Amino acid sequence: MMSCKLAMQLFSNTMAATIKTCVYTGELKSKTALQTANMIKFLNNLLDVLNSMNLYNSNPFKCAISSERPQQLQFLEKARSTFESLEKICIKNKKSITTRPLCFDGMCWTINSIIMLYNEQKEIGYTYILTGRLNSDVIENTFSVFRQRGGYNRNPTARIFRTTFRLNAKMCLMKPSFSSNCEPDNDTHLMTNEDNETKLIDTDSSFSSSSSISMLSIDNSLEEQEAVINLENCSNTYFAGYLAMKCLLKFSCSNCEQLMIKSDNIPNQLEYLIFCKNYDS
Repeated sequence: MMSCKLAMQLFSNTMAATIKTCVYTGELKSKTALQTANMIKFLNNLLDVLNSMNLYNSNPFKCAISSERPQQLQFLEKARSTFESLEKICIKNKKSITTRPLCFDGMCWTINSIIMLYNEQKEIGYTYILTGRLNSDVIENTFSVFRQRGGYNRNPTARIFRTTFRLNAKMCLMKPSFSSNCEPDNDTHLMTNEDNETKLIDTDSSFSSSSSISMLSIDNSLEEQEAVINLENCSNTYFAGYLAMKCLLKFSCSNCEQLMIKSDNIPNQLEYLIFCKNYDS
Protein backbone atom coordinates (compact mmCIF):
# COMPACT_ATOMS: atom_id res chain seq x y z
CA MET A 1 0.00 0.00 0.00
CA MET A 2 1.48 3.33 -1.05
CA SER A 3 2.16 5.78 1.77
CA CYS A 4 3.30 9.37 1.38
CA LYS A 5 2.95 10.32 5.06
CA LEU A 6 6.67 10.77 5.64
CA ALA A 7 7.08 12.81 2.47
CA MET A 8 4.18 15.07 3.40
CA GLN A 9 5.73 15.78 6.80
CA LEU A 10 8.26 17.98 5.02
CA PHE A 11 5.44 20.28 3.88
CA SER A 12 4.35 21.11 7.43
CA ASN A 13 3.79 24.20 9.50
CA THR A 14 6.61 23.10 11.83
CA MET A 15 9.11 22.99 8.97
CA ALA A 16 8.08 26.45 7.77
CA ALA A 17 8.26 27.85 11.31
CA THR A 18 11.73 26.34 11.80
CA ILE A 19 13.06 27.94 8.62
CA LYS A 20 11.62 31.34 9.56
CA THR A 21 13.10 31.05 13.06
CA CYS A 22 16.54 30.33 11.60
CA VAL A 23 16.19 33.39 9.36
CA TYR A 24 15.19 35.64 12.28
CA THR A 25 18.05 34.37 14.46
CA GLY A 26 20.56 34.85 11.64
CA GLU A 27 21.53 31.16 11.38
CA LEU A 28 20.19 30.87 7.82
CA LYS A 29 21.71 33.29 5.32
CA SER A 30 19.95 32.14 2.15
CA LYS A 31 18.20 34.87 0.20
CA THR A 32 15.32 32.55 -0.75
CA ALA A 33 14.78 31.07 2.72
CA LEU A 34 11.63 33.07 3.49
CA GLN A 35 10.18 32.26 0.06
CA THR A 36 10.86 28.57 0.72
CA ALA A 37 9.14 28.79 4.11
CA ASN A 38 6.12 30.53 2.57
CA MET A 39 5.89 27.85 -0.14
CA ILE A 40 6.03 25.06 2.47
CA LYS A 41 3.34 26.74 4.56
CA PHE A 42 1.19 27.23 1.45
CA LEU A 43 1.38 23.51 0.62
CA ASN A 44 0.70 22.61 4.26
CA ASN A 45 -2.45 24.75 4.33
CA LEU A 46 -3.60 23.27 1.00
CA LEU A 47 -3.17 19.71 2.30
CA ASP A 48 -5.06 20.63 5.48
CA VAL A 49 -7.99 22.04 3.50
CA LEU A 50 -8.10 18.90 1.32
CA ASN A 51 -8.01 16.60 4.35
CA SER A 52 -10.46 18.09 6.86
CA MET A 53 -11.96 15.52 9.24
CA ASN A 54 -13.87 17.69 11.76
CA LEU A 55 -16.38 20.50 11.59
CA TYR A 56 -14.35 22.66 14.00
CA ASN A 57 -10.63 22.64 14.68
CA SER A 58 -8.05 24.90 16.30
CA ASN A 59 -6.35 25.06 12.91
CA PRO A 60 -8.73 27.07 10.68
CA PHE A 61 -7.55 25.21 7.55
CA LYS A 62 -8.49 21.82 9.05
CA CYS A 63 -12.15 22.77 9.54
CA ALA A 64 -14.84 21.53 7.20
CA ILE A 65 -15.59 23.68 4.17
CA SER A 66 -18.75 25.65 4.86
CA SER A 67 -20.33 29.04 4.34
CA GLU A 68 -19.26 30.02 7.87
CA ARG A 69 -15.60 29.89 6.76
CA PRO A 70 -15.41 31.47 3.28
CA GLN A 71 -11.62 31.84 3.60
CA GLN A 72 -11.20 28.15 2.75
CA LEU A 73 -12.94 28.50 -0.62
CA GLN A 74 -10.94 31.65 -1.28
CA PHE A 75 -7.75 29.75 -0.48
CA LEU A 76 -8.72 26.92 -2.84
CA GLU A 77 -9.35 29.39 -5.67
CA LYS A 78 -5.98 31.01 -4.97
CA ALA A 79 -4.28 27.59 -4.97
CA ARG A 80 -5.94 26.68 -8.26
CA SER A 81 -4.66 29.83 -9.94
CA THR A 82 -1.20 29.16 -8.49
CA PHE A 83 -1.03 25.61 -9.83
CA GLU A 84 -2.34 26.72 -13.21
CA SER A 85 0.69 29.00 -13.60
CA LEU A 86 3.32 26.56 -12.28
CA GLU A 87 6.00 25.24 -14.63
CA LYS A 88 9.03 23.05 -14.21
CA ILE A 89 12.39 24.35 -15.42
CA CYS A 90 14.85 21.76 -16.74
CA ILE A 91 18.45 22.53 -17.65
CA LYS A 92 19.69 20.62 -20.72
CA ASN A 93 22.84 21.52 -22.61
CA LYS A 94 23.07 24.77 -20.65
CA LYS A 95 19.60 25.73 -21.86
CA SER A 96 16.50 26.10 -19.72
CA ILE A 97 13.45 24.20 -20.93
CA THR A 98 10.05 24.71 -19.28
CA THR A 99 7.74 21.73 -18.93
CA ARG A 100 4.52 21.08 -17.04
CA PRO A 101 4.22 17.78 -15.15
CA LEU A 102 0.89 15.99 -15.15
CA CYS A 103 0.65 16.22 -11.34
CA PHE A 104 0.16 20.00 -11.62
CA ASP A 105 -2.92 19.44 -13.80
CA GLY A 106 -4.06 16.70 -11.42
CA MET A 107 -3.99 19.11 -8.50
CA CYS A 108 -6.07 21.61 -10.49
CA TRP A 109 -8.61 18.88 -11.24
CA THR A 110 -8.74 17.92 -7.56
CA ILE A 111 -9.37 21.49 -6.44
CA ASN A 112 -12.02 22.00 -9.14
CA SER A 113 -13.80 18.81 -8.13
CA ILE A 114 -13.83 19.83 -4.44
CA ILE A 115 -15.29 23.27 -5.24
CA MET A 116 -17.91 21.86 -7.63
CA LEU A 117 -18.89 19.10 -5.18
CA TYR A 118 -19.31 21.60 -2.34
CA ASN A 119 -21.49 23.90 -4.45
CA GLU A 120 -23.63 20.96 -5.56
CA GLN A 121 -24.09 19.69 -1.99
CA LYS A 122 -24.87 23.20 -0.82
CA GLU A 123 -27.75 23.47 -3.30
CA ILE A 124 -29.18 20.20 -1.99
CA GLY A 125 -29.15 21.46 1.60
CA TYR A 126 -25.88 20.28 3.15
CA THR A 127 -24.12 23.08 4.99
CA TYR A 128 -20.59 21.69 5.05
CA ILE A 129 -18.35 19.04 3.50
CA LEU A 130 -15.52 17.00 5.06
CA THR A 131 -12.84 16.68 2.41
CA GLY A 132 -10.99 14.01 4.40
CA ARG A 133 -13.80 11.54 3.59
CA LEU A 134 -13.19 11.92 -0.15
CA ASN A 135 -9.73 10.32 -0.28
CA SER A 136 -8.99 6.68 -1.00
CA ASP A 137 -7.47 5.80 2.39
CA VAL A 138 -10.58 3.98 3.59
CA ILE A 139 -10.75 1.81 0.47
CA GLU A 140 -7.00 1.10 0.52
CA ASN A 141 -7.10 0.09 4.19
CA THR A 142 -10.08 -2.20 3.59
CA PHE A 143 -8.49 -3.94 0.61
CA SER A 144 -5.20 -4.33 2.50
CA VAL A 145 -7.10 -6.36 5.13
CA PHE A 146 -8.55 -8.57 2.41
CA ARG A 147 -5.15 -9.11 0.80
CA GLN A 148 -3.60 -10.15 4.12
CA ARG A 149 -6.22 -12.79 4.83
CA GLY A 150 -4.64 -16.25 4.69
CA GLY A 151 -1.24 -14.85 3.71
CA TYR A 152 -0.35 -11.98 1.44
CA ASN A 153 -2.36 -12.24 -1.79
CA ARG A 154 -1.79 -9.41 -4.25
CA ASN A 155 -4.50 -10.57 -6.67
CA PRO A 156 -7.41 -12.24 -4.83
CA THR A 157 -10.14 -13.87 -6.85
CA ALA A 158 -13.82 -12.94 -6.58
CA ARG A 159 -14.48 -16.03 -4.43
CA ILE A 160 -11.65 -15.21 -1.99
CA PHE A 161 -12.80 -11.60 -1.78
CA ARG A 162 -16.39 -12.66 -1.07
CA THR A 163 -15.46 -15.12 1.70
CA THR A 164 -12.97 -12.69 3.27
CA PHE A 165 -15.51 -9.87 3.24
CA ARG A 166 -18.11 -12.14 4.83
CA LEU A 167 -15.69 -13.30 7.54
CA ASN A 168 -14.58 -9.78 8.46
CA ALA A 169 -18.18 -8.57 8.55
CA LYS A 170 -19.10 -11.37 10.98
CA MET A 171 -16.09 -10.64 13.19
CA CYS A 172 -17.06 -6.98 13.42
CA LEU A 173 -20.67 -7.88 14.27
CA MET A 174 -19.56 -10.24 17.07
CA LYS A 175 -17.43 -7.60 18.82
CA PRO A 176 -18.97 -6.39 22.12
CA SER A 177 -20.09 -2.82 22.30
CA PHE A 178 -17.76 -0.39 24.05
CA SER A 179 -20.77 1.52 25.45
CA SER A 180 -22.41 -1.49 27.11
CA ASN A 181 -23.39 -1.64 30.78
CA CYS A 182 -21.32 -4.78 31.45
CA GLU A 183 -17.86 -4.57 32.94
CA PRO A 184 -15.00 -5.77 30.75
CA ASP A 185 -13.35 -9.05 31.73
CA ASN A 186 -10.32 -9.06 34.05
CA ASP A 187 -10.71 -5.42 34.94
CA THR A 188 -9.87 -5.87 38.66
CA HIS A 189 -6.25 -5.12 39.39
CA LEU A 190 -4.44 -6.47 42.44
CA MET A 191 -2.50 -3.25 42.88
CA THR A 192 -4.28 0.08 42.97
CA ASN A 193 -2.99 3.61 42.91
CA GLU A 194 -5.03 4.83 45.86
CA ASP A 195 -2.08 4.78 48.27
CA ASN A 196 0.14 6.57 45.79
CA GLU A 197 -2.51 9.20 45.15
CA THR A 198 -2.85 9.79 48.92
CA LYS A 199 0.90 10.25 49.21
CA LEU A 200 0.90 12.71 46.34
CA ILE A 201 -1.87 14.75 47.96
CA ASP A 202 -0.05 14.81 51.29
CA THR A 203 3.19 15.82 49.62
CA ASP A 204 1.52 18.63 47.71
CA SER A 205 -0.25 19.93 50.81
CA SER A 206 3.02 19.92 52.79
CA PHE A 207 4.88 21.92 50.16
CA SER A 208 6.81 24.41 52.25
CA SER A 209 7.43 28.05 51.51
CA SER A 210 11.19 27.53 51.74
CA SER A 211 11.19 25.28 48.67
CA SER A 212 9.22 27.85 46.70
CA ILE A 213 11.71 30.54 47.71
CA SER A 214 14.59 28.36 46.54
CA MET A 215 12.86 27.75 43.20
CA LEU A 216 12.33 31.47 42.77
CA SER A 217 16.00 32.16 43.48
CA ILE A 218 17.04 29.57 40.88
CA ASP A 219 14.65 31.08 38.35
CA ASN A 220 16.01 34.58 38.97
CA SER A 221 19.60 33.40 38.60
CA LEU A 222 18.75 31.78 35.26
CA GLU A 223 17.05 34.94 34.04
CA GLU A 224 20.14 36.97 34.82
CA GLN A 225 22.14 34.91 32.30
CA GLU A 226 21.66 36.36 28.85
CA ALA A 227 20.59 33.57 26.48
CA VAL A 228 21.99 33.28 22.99
CA ILE A 229 19.33 33.82 20.32
CA ASN A 230 19.53 30.67 18.19
CA LEU A 231 17.26 27.86 17.04
CA GLU A 232 18.17 25.60 19.96
CA ASN A 233 17.20 28.12 22.63
CA CYS A 234 14.04 29.09 20.73
CA SER A 235 13.11 25.39 20.58
CA ASN A 236 13.78 25.03 24.31
CA THR A 237 11.51 27.99 25.00
CA TYR A 238 8.75 26.50 22.85
CA PHE A 239 9.11 23.07 24.51
CA ALA A 240 9.19 24.59 28.01
CA GLY A 241 5.95 26.42 27.31
CA TYR A 242 4.38 23.20 26.05
CA LEU A 243 5.40 21.29 29.20
CA ALA A 244 4.17 24.11 31.42
CA MET A 245 0.78 24.13 29.69
CA LYS A 246 0.41 20.34 30.08
CA CYS A 247 1.43 20.43 33.74
CA LEU A 248 -0.96 23.25 34.61
CA LEU A 249 -3.83 21.51 32.83
CA LYS A 250 -3.23 18.21 34.62
CA PHE A 251 -2.17 19.36 38.10
CA SER A 252 -4.08 22.12 39.87
CA CYS A 253 -1.13 23.49 41.82
CA SER A 254 -1.16 27.15 42.73
CA ASN A 255 2.56 27.16 43.55
CA CYS A 256 3.42 25.74 40.12
CA GLU A 257 1.18 28.31 38.46
CA GLN A 258 2.88 31.11 40.38
CA LEU A 259 6.32 29.89 39.31
CA MET A 260 5.53 29.16 35.65
CA ILE A 261 3.24 32.02 34.62
CA LYS A 262 4.15 35.67 34.55
CA SER A 263 2.73 38.64 32.67
CA ASP A 264 5.31 40.30 30.45
CA ASN A 265 4.39 42.43 27.46
CA ILE A 266 8.00 43.02 26.43
CA PRO A 267 8.78 41.15 23.19
CA ASN A 268 11.20 38.28 23.72
CA GLN A 269 13.43 37.12 20.88
CA LEU A 270 13.46 33.59 22.32
CA GLU A 271 9.79 33.33 21.34
CA TYR A 272 10.51 33.46 17.59
CA LEU A 273 9.49 29.82 17.13
CA ILE A 274 6.29 30.31 19.14
CA PHE A 275 5.39 33.28 16.95
CA CYS A 276 6.15 31.42 13.69
CA LYS A 277 4.17 28.35 14.79
CA ASN A 278 1.06 30.47 15.17
CA TYR A 279 -1.37 29.86 12.29
CA ASP A 280 -2.04 33.59 11.92
CA SER A 281 1.63 34.56 11.60
